[in-house]
Amino acid sequence: MALPRLMFLGLILVASSVISRNITKRSVANYTVARNSSLSINKVFKRMVSSQSETGLQPKSDSEHVLNKRWTSQRSVANWWHSFDVRGWNMCPSGTYMTGLWRNNRHTWRGDSIVLIEEAECYTPPSYLRATAGERSCYTLNIWLHWDRDDRWAICRNGHYMNGIYNTKGSHLHNIEEFHCCKPKSHHTSWGHCYNQSVRRSLDEKGWSRCTYGYYMAGMYKGHCNDLYCIESFKCCRM
Repeated sequence: MALPRLMFLGLILVASSVISRNITKRSVANYTVARNSSLSINKVFKRMVSSQSETGLQPKSDSEHVLNKRWTSQRSVANWWHSFDVRGWNMCPSGTYMTGLWRNNRHTWRGDSIVLIEEAECYTPPSYLRATAGERSCYTLNIWLHWDRDDRWAICRNGHYMNGIYNTKGSHLHNIEEFHCCKPKSHHTSWGHCYNQSVRRSLDEKGWSRCTYGYYMAGMYKGHCNDLYCIESFKCCRM
């Protein structure tokens, strides 16, 4: 009886060995396929990077692609060539928000007047907000006395962005008396990421001073004087 038992145990051991070898071969094959697939993907990616480097382009991350898609908006330029010459409102088109200012040449430093603000750059909200011109809430920020003093920020309420500027007749910064501040109704109650854009040099000369693309003006900082070049910074925020 001992001999058949030994033969039976031997058969079990042989069968286990065969099964183990098959499993190992299959695992190795699967690993090899996965590794080769990974290598192929890496090769394709490296070729893409190499091609983009040769053309001067840099590969973009997934987050950058999503960001570009979300921040699709339309640009317009508001003509303020004569509106700052008289008392009244200087506005971006309805449903758009300020992102920058264009100023003209000055004749002298003492003559650096706010009437040299000739245009405003205006953008619609990001397309993902689906905000039409009528779907927004606005209010007027009163700075009638605020900018009579130096070194002061004038900023819209949190979550709101500049749509226009009201000035009285005159040539100095203290003649800027109000901001028209708005936000899309579908937008939350606070700003996205914000930063302070220095314009202390760009606004000294003819040309544009603006926020980075995707950011909107929420306020401006007046420095230690009362002429146009004394606007030192824009507060720029995402929606």
